[in-house]
Amino acid sequence: MDSNLNFMTHAADVLKRCWFNWNTLTSMTGRLTGINSSGLSLLFRTVILTKILYAAPVWLRQRTDFFGDLLSRARLKITGGQVHIAKPLSELLACVPPIDVLVETVVTKFVLKGLAAKDNISAKLLQIEAEQNHVFFWQIAATKRYLVWKSTQLDGVQIQDSNRDSIRTINLGSLEPDTFLYSKEEMRQYTCSLWDWSLKSSINHLTRDDPFSILPIHSQEELANLINSEATLDFPIIPRNMSRQNSSQVLDFVHGRLLWLARE
Repeated sequence: MDSNLNFMTHAADVLKRCWFNWNTLTSMTGRLTGINSSGLSLLFRTVILTKILYAAPVWLRQRTDFFGDLLSRARLKITGGQVHIAKPLSELLACVPPIDVLVETVVTKFVLKGLAAKDNISAKLLQIEAEQNHVFFWQIAATKRYLVWKSTQLDGVQIQDSNRDSIRTINLGSLEPDTFLYSKEEMRQYTCSLWDWSLKSSINHLTRDDPFSILPIHSQEELANLINSEATLDFPIIPRNMSRQNSSQVLDFVHGRLLWLARE
């Protein structure tokens, strides 16, 4: 934290280290040679995103704009693209969820662990819940959104039906500690549900006219029904054993930039 309490110095330092590590990892990878898209995506998520998301509940929500260029160029590198395409589509192709979705997931896990501990941290979180003007109240709201989602997906979560329409009516202090427990698979499903919601809210970017696209134009309703980010993570377009050259050509074809492949 710098003298102005805005974490700009910290964000700049994290960005510098991420650029260095990413350029080092991908220096020998071009569009036709090197690590394929699946491998690059795995490296980015395990090496770079972990650095960005470290201590995210404290500072990252205020400084996500610092990493816009890094994320954009990384997605271009991962997909082997020649031009930048619509952000929602490039995130799906690269198997990298939006940064705001990742921040909300990390924050939710942090708050849930604190509430389940029933110690000084949980007491402080309940105090924040009572102060809606608190700078970190958005973290409480994010956790309540998860609890509402979990109550609609799984059995045994004590959230009344009348509370599901408004997170403000949920009282965290009245819930049992077991309510705040989660599994890795549950959080993965929740991340995908947030990602799906983000995609559906940005569907107009995927239906805009593209004179270079060879794909048929679909309505927003048709595309919304096809959205399933969890399936994309489970069965990525590019398998791990595909060569870099083939993966780049396949992804070029997906967003209509490789016309000769479409003719074969």
